[in-house]
Amino acid sequence: MIPRLHSLADLATLFGPDAKAPVIKNGGTAEAGRREDNAMQPIHQNGGARHTQGAISPSVVRPADPVMSARLILENLSQRFERNGPFAVMVEITPDLANLLLDRNPDNRTPKAAQIETIARDIREGRWEANGETIVVSRDGDLNDGQHRLAACIVADMPIVTLLAYGMERETRQTIDSNQITRTPGDFLTMAGIEDGNNIAAIAAYLWQIERYGEIPKHATHSSRRPTKQQLQDYVGRKQASLALAAKVTSSAKAGRLYSKSLIAVALHHIRDALGVHVEGDQPSAFIDALLTGDNLNSDDPVFVVRNRLLDDKRRRRSDPRVAMELIIRAWNLRCKRQTIAKCLSTGELPAVETYQRSR
Repeated sequence: MIPRLHSLADLATLFGPDAKAPVIKNGGTAEAGRREDNAMQPIHQNGGARHTQGAISPSVVRPADPVMSARLILENLSQRFERNGPFAVMVEITPDLANLLLDRNPDNRTPKAAQIETIARDIREGRWEANGETIVVSRDGDLNDGQHRLAACIVADMPIVTLLAYGMERETRQTIDSNQITRTPGDFLTMAGIEDGNNIAAIAAYLWQIERYGEIPKHATHSSRRPTKQQLQDYVGRKQASLALAAKVTSSAKAGRLYSKSLIAVALHHIRDALGVHVEGDQPSAFIDALLTGDNLNSDDPVFVVRNRLLDDKRRRRSDPRVAMELIIRAWNLRCKRQTIAKCLSTGELPAVETYQRSR
């Protein structure tokens, strides 16, 4: 029986160094809830309608066992190749079909668990879209490309619709992605018409993780908790105006000298979010401006103390965005309470944002 995989830990069954190839027993194991209708459908547009040609007809062959159904789909693909040569077709990949394809996956690169989980998260949360990228199967039925997407389908335990190319020469897998230049999240935002896409992407990645996990990562774009590209685009879509406003305030060269521009913008946006107001010339803007310039600050002003700490950390090359973010928020809170300090220490926790106390 093909192993049922539901977590990243279970992937060792397929990818582990000592793993044995799964064996399909006659009949397999029945499992309810799998959708087999329209399992393999070439798509033809005609007034928005979807038509099927040359695909398995569920009304003719539709066994109750989803594993057997997946086997029949692969058999149909093979027969179609023998008749007509290489082809591409839209296919609904079920976890059972993904298992079968991964069973024919010899000598592939070591899979990246983080990438699998990232794709699985998009599948679970409804962000998977067929975008023209193909699952590639060789003329002998071996998998040439797509192991991460197939493994993610299994981990998410949900079907996906994707383009599948069948009948390529096995040797051509060596050329896949050989000329690829990976598009960054900032590239996608720029392609969507968002100005300063790279900076906005970095700001949004930090803020998304603060909202989701309650803390800031050491690296916005190198954390296992980072948002997927689609999650990031969705987040920017919801907060584009406020993100642009925060980026504008921290766009001067002074921000880069103190710390990274993106982190300073994150602190400003985070404070404004807590206050529920995003406007130019507000108190958070004045606070950030004082932090960047150091103008007209007393030596016991918490903004002055934190500014010097950040400059010293940068000079000593021991900057940590988690510490920097915490210190900036603490400086804001202390200023709200009109307190003076001699030094500001990090406790390792991001404090809640406080509001200004009115003068009596």
